[in-house]
Amino acid sequence: MKFIIHRKVFISMLFLGLTMLGYVSYKRLPVELMPDAELPMLFVQISSRIEVDPNYMENQAVVPIEGAIGTMEGIESTESFINSRQATITVNFKKNINFKYTYLKLQQKIDQVSGNLDENFISNRNKSKYQATYQPVYGIAGERVRRGRQGQEYC
Repeated sequence: MKFIIHRKVFISMLFLGLTMLGYVSYKRLPVELMPDAELPMLFVQISSRIEVDPNYMENQAVVPIEGAIGTMEGIESTESFINSRQATITVNFKKNINFKYTYLKLQQKIDQVSGNLDENFISNRNKSKYQATYQPVYGIAGERVRRGRQGQEYC
């Protein structure tokens, strides 16, 4: 503690030097508004021509495709989101994989299974890579409610 008290000029110069080093490093740091970041995840989207029960969509389309995807190497997890017209399967991969090769293998696996699916499901399945630039910064959704002359609501 005596060293800090008695060597005021040395401590001041050390502090000033570290501050200048930090400032110069900060200014040289490359900054992008939307950096090109690829996360190791792929999406498979399945659509139906008609509105179907989500359980039917799951049993007839999602489960066979997830089974084919599950045989691939390097998968961390899969998630499925299903509604009456569409299903989306998110496949998360491990970090150190050859992403182009994995993308091609995913296409092959889905093409093998697609012949066995019900004809209600659209045959061109959307297989897409995730990139940070695809995500909107924010989204707004809403509904406008207007009132009629006698207080009745209508959209």
